[in-house]
Amino acid sequence: VIEQQDRSLIISLQRFMSKKRMLLLLDSLEQVLEAAPLITDLLAAAPHLTVLATSREVLKLSGEHEYLVPPLSMPDLSQSVTADDLPLYESVILFMERARAVLPDFQITEENASAIAGICIRLDGLPLAIELAAARVKLFDPKQMLERLESSLHFLTSGKRDVPARQRTLRDTIDWSYNLLDESEQMLFSRLGIFIGGSALDATEAVCSPGLPINTLDGLESLLNKSLLYYGDISGSGPRFTMLETIHEYALERLAQSGEEQQIQDRHLKYILSLAESMESGYRRQNQLLLLARTEAEMGNLRAAFRWAIASEAFETAARLVSAVDYYFRYQEHRIVEGYRWFKQVLPEMDKIPRQFQVRLLLGAGRLAWVNGDVLPSVQFHQQALDIARKLGDHGSEAWLLTELAISSSNLPEKCEEAQRYNEKGLAIFLELDDKPGIAYALNIQGEILRLAGDFERAQEAYEESLVISYETGESYRQWMLLADLGFIAYSKGEYKRAKELATSCIRQQREANEKPYPFNDLFGLAGPLAQLGEPEKAARLLGASTALMEMIGSKYQPSDLPEFNKYITDVQAQLDEPTFEAAWAEGQSMTIEEAIDYALEE
Repeated sequence: VIEQQDRSLIISLQRFMSKKRMLLLLDSLEQVLEAAPLITDLLAAAPHLTVLATSREVLKLSGEHEYLVPPLSMPDLSQSVTADDLPLYESVILFMERARAVLPDFQITEENASAIAGICIRLDGLPLAIELAAARVKLFDPKQMLERLESSLHFLTSGKRDVPARQRTLRDTIDWSYNLLDESEQMLFSRLGIFIGGSALDATEAVCSPGLPINTLDGLESLLNKSLLYYGDISGSGPRFTMLETIHEYALERLAQSGEEQQIQDRHLKYILSLAESMESGYRRQNQLLLLARTEAEMGNLRAAFRWAIASEAFETAARLVSAVDYYFRYQEHRIVEGYRWFKQVLPEMDKIPRQFQVRLLLGAGRLAWVNGDVLPSVQFHQQALDIARKLGDHGSEAWLLTELAISSSNLPEKCEEAQRYNEKGLAIFLELDDKPGIAYALNIQGEILRLAGDFERAQEAYEESLVISYETGESYRQWMLLADLGFIAYSKGEYKRAKELATSCIRQQREANEKPYPFNDLFGLAGPLAQLGEPEKAARLLGASTALMEMIGSKYQPSDLPEFNKYITDVQAQLDEPTFEAAWAEGQSMTIEEAIDYALEE
C-alpha cells in the first residue's frame, strides 16, 4: 500500500482492505498505543477484516476480546516428580530445548528432575525467564541454578545480540513494562509489592490508597490492563490481586527505592492485625471453614507482618497477631510447628506486653506446646496465664485456661484427678457465660479424660453431647475430631465396623470440605478397624502413610491419641509377619496425601 498525494495512508489502507477477507497481525502494540484507534477505523471500513494483536496493555477498543496468555504449564511439586513425567509440561519442554541449544548433551535425569521442575515453578512458567535460565546450563547445574534463582532478576541475563535490548535480561523486560506507567501508577505498583501472596480489594485499598494521587480502583484497572497484576480466586477464599513472583520481586525493589517502605510496612502490619483480630471469634462458628481458607490465603501477609513487628520491636502487636490466629495454627496440622515457633519468638519479651495480652499469648503458646508434644511446658504456660487471668477478672479466658490445663494435665499420671477438676470448673464457667463453643470444647476434653481413664461409656456420652453442640455452632473441625474420638471408643468396645464407619466419615468430610485436605492425623484412625475386619496390609499402609506425612510437616500425634496409635500398630503387627508388615508400611510411606486419602476411602 503506497501513500498517495491526494489521500492519507490510513485511507489507502481502508480502501485496500475494504473488499478483502484477511487477518491482520499486530505485535507489541503497547509501544504505540496512541495508534490503537486506527484499528477501529480499519475494521469499520473492512467488514471481513480480523485483527489479532499482542500487547502488554489492553487496547480499550469497541469489539475487543481479551485473551490473557497463560504461563506455560508447570509440574506440581506436591506430587512426586520423575524424569519421565517432566517432558509432559510446556515449561520443561522449553527449558530443555534452550538448554540443548547451548549444551547438546544435556539430559533430564532422576538426580536433576526435581531441580528442573523447581526452576520452572520459581520462574512462573514465563517463557523469557525460562529461556534466560536455560542458557546458563553451561555454567551451573540445575540444583545450583535453582539456589541462585532466589534473586532471579539479577541471575537472568542474555548475551545474545540479535534480541531487543528490553529482552536481554528479565529486569530489562520488566523495566520496559514499568516505564510504560505514569508516576501515580508506578507508586501503586511498588506499594502492591508489600503483599505476599496477593491481597483482597479491602486490603489493597487500606494499605495503598492513602496519599495515592489517583483513584485506587482506576490504578488497579490500569495495572491489570498492562498485565502487571492479575485478579481472580486462586485459593478458594475469594478473588485477590496477585503478581507473578518475578514481577513481585521487582515491585519490592521499587518500594525499597521509593522512600516510603517503612510507612507502607507499618500500614500493612496495622491492617493485617485488624484482619486477624476480626476473624478470631469466627473460627469456632458457622463460617469457620471460610475464615480458615482466608487465613491460609493470607499466610504470606501474616508472616511478613509478624516479621516486621518483631524487627520493629512492636512486641505487643506481635503478641496480639500470633494470638489472634492461634486457632488456625492449632487445627491446621501443616502449620502447627510454624505457629509454635512464632509464639516462642514473642515469649521472651513478655515483660514488654500488657497483662491482658500476656494471657492470650500464654494460652496460645500452651495449646501449641501440647500438640507439639511439649506437655510440661504446656502446663506451665497455662498455669501462668490462669494466675494472670484471675487477677484481671477475665472469666472467659479463665474458662479456656482451665479446660486447656485439664487436657495437658491429663497426660501426667499424677495429675489425672486434678485434670478432671480443672475441666469441671471450666465447663461451669462456660455454662454460666452461655459460651457454646466453649461448652462443646469442655465436653470434648471431658471425653478425652474419661477415655484415657478407660471409662468408655461416659466418654462416649461426653463426646456425643459435644458433637450435638458442635453441629449447632458449625465448628467443623470439632465435629471431625469428635468423629475420630468416637471411632476410638467404638474400637475399644470391639465395635470394629462402627469404628471403621466413623473413621471413614471423618476423612471423607474433610476431603469434601477442603480442596487440599490435611487429615494426616486421622488416617491412622482407620487402620485399627481395617485390621480387625480382615485388611491388615491396607491398615499397615495407612499407618505408614500417616507417620510419613506427619514427619513431613514436622508434626506429632497429639498426646491424647498416642495410646490408640500405639495399640493400632501392635494390633496390625500381630496379624502380619514382619516382612509383610514392613513392605506394606514402606508402600504407605511413599504415598502423597491425595494418594493416601484416595486409598483410605477405597472400598
